[in-house]
Amino acid sequence: MSLPPATSKARGPAGNYPAYVGLCCGLASLVPWVILLTLPMALVLGVIGLVKSTRLPAHAGRTAALMGMGIAVASALFQLALVGLAAALGSLFG
Repeated sequence: MSLPPATSKARGPAGNYPAYVGLCCGLASLVPWVILLTLPMALVLGVIGLVKSTRLPAHAGRTAALMGMGIAVASALFQLALVGLAAALGSLFG
């Protein structure tokens, strides 16, 4: 049995794995308590993926790196707002 012929179409992360792992970490940071581990990873891997995308053709992974960092930061701000709201309500009713 022979393998199918190789095509020139790029599939998957196109060589910029840090960008896509950073995006996955950014999405995982939406889960409470998981953010403590995934937020730093999303930011670091997002920056590495962003730098690496400048060296790749067609800036492969640039959008994924930016999305991962953006989702992680937005998730952190949202969860901090929830903690602040819970603290304010606790002091108001507690």
